[in-house]
Amino acid sequence: MEILKIRSIDDEKNIALFRLVSSQVYKDDPVWSPASEKIWFQRFQQLNQEPDAFVLPIIATEKGIPVARCMIQRDSEALDENGKPQGAISFFEFLQGFQDIAKELLAYAEEILRQNDAQSILMPKSNNFLGGLLVSGFELPHFIYTNHNPDYYFNLLKDCGYLPKTRMITYYFTRETTKNFSLKMPHLKTREFDRKNLDREIDIFHFLQKKIFEGRSGYVMRSFQQDSELINSFLPFLEDDFVIIAETPQGDPVGLLVCMPDIYQLSRGEEINQARIISIGAIPKYTNKGAGVLMGAHLMRNLLKNTEYMRVEGSLVLSHNKPVHNLVKRFGAQPGKEYWILEKKL
Repeated sequence: MEILKIRSIDDEKNIALFRLVSSQVYKDDPVWSPASEKIWFQRFQQLNQEPDAFVLPIIATEKGIPVARCMIQRDSEALDENGKPQGAISFFEFLQGFQDIAKELLAYAEEILRQNDAQSILMPKSNNFLGGLLVSGFELPHFIYTNHNPDYYFNLLKDCGYLPKTRMITYYFTRETTKNFSLKMPHLKTREFDRKNLDREIDIFHFLQKKIFEGRSGYVMRSFQQDSELINSFLPFLEDDFVIIAETPQGDPVGLLVCMPDIYQLSRGEEINQARIISIGAIPKYTNKGAGVLMGAHLMRNLLKNTEYMRVEGSLVLSHNKPVHNLVKRFGAQPGKEYWILEKKL
């Protein structure tokens, strides 16, 4: 076995080998979306430019053939629930039959994270939007910004000492089952994203993401510049009426819902007819005060008016987040996939 490292975005030879692992793993999988491979490279580019971050994609080869891979990440802002430095492993893949090599690859990645002061590892986790190992619902569509993996990964990771930490559920909505209703609240109103006032919208996005998610275990706060780059990367395919902002009557932002067209469909030669809610939340003062259902009702009206959209997958919902589970049921949602983020102490 040989381990190859990708230290530069210009390392075309090893980048091609990194991609070859996944194309071999999923060559007979009708669900996997090849477009998802763009995400690892985008994340590599981003972390490679951040002075306080460490990132290293690695590939394990056997007789010159790439059979396993992963990307090692250490962000200085990533801390566990006790405030200790935490690393991450993302974009892990290996071909069935090469379990021993996959274990050696993970041991190598763990040692590198130890050397970078990590005291624990989350896996698989790329960023706040993309994380989790698929453990059920393998036959369901592979939506934008979600992971897809074979069912044999879970047992190997358990054998390597990775324990289930965070369970997440997705829900899906279809045109046939979704309940459309109007809702008004005197203390809140909703509006749609306005790209003509992009600077204002980026300010609001950054403010709300920080207020909604700060203090949550495993959530890494982004800088204003990072959020600006993220939103600008969304703009080419963003549907403005799929992004809903909740406000007070005075116009103060208190909640945000972000839904994306599933551009992964294009890589399969399909027309886009489904979307995914990648984030929804309200600032603590307005949690459980109707912001979620108000934004959800606004989004569903817009989706139902767009007759080409037939299906929507909801955001990853923490298993213990009962208010959100109750919220999606009001719209006729059906349970979808189950994911776990695993953790290993070093």
